[in-house]
Amino acid sequence: RTLTEQWRSIVPLFSGDFYLLTPYSIDENQWYAWQFLATDGKQGCVQIFRRSACNDSARTFKLKGLDPAAEYEVRDYDSTTPMR
Repeated sequence: RTLTEQWRSIVPLFSGDFYLLTPYSIDENQWYAWQFLATDGKQGCVQIFRRSACNDSARTFKLKGLDPAAEYEVRDYDSTTPMR
């Protein structure tokens, strides 16, 4: 049920802009990430995958289409607390 609710919350973003945040790769030692952004730029979703053989424990991603003067709320679906 929780996964279905999460999926429903991001489905409208799929018709907006799409950005690859990493080069396409199927290598198990790489990160893979992409971003969906609503056409009005007010809501988005980032999906990031750290593959099983990846030795890098952390990575920084530059998101696309954001307003540098705006404040955004970030929600990790694995956590119940939103971040700013």
